[in-house]
Amino acid sequence: MSDGISRSSSIGTSKIVGATNPAASTGLGLGIAAFFLFNIPIFGLLLSLSAAVVSGIGLSKQSSTMAKKYRVFGIVGLILGIVYTLMAFLVVSGIRR
Repeated sequence: MSDGISRSSSIGTSKIVGATNPAASTGLGLGIAAFFLFNIPIFGLLLSLSAAVVSGIGLSKQSSTMAKKYRVFGIVGLILGIVYTLMAFLVVSGIRR
């Protein structure tokens, strides 16, 4: 039956539950990369430091309208960034002796 009304299918679409936080996601990605690459002398230090900074920025921009998983991403990225910044610093200071 055709009633003159066009209907579109919503199959394959998803509703956005909360706004995204790309800085927190990027910080988490950098933190995971720092986990694997912290022992490369200067690169590891810069990578892990940037993970901490970007995650901190992501946490500071987190609002109540954003999905809660991005707060977790920011916290985990910040922790990984701080821990591996300290470990990368130890690697760099150990090489110079």
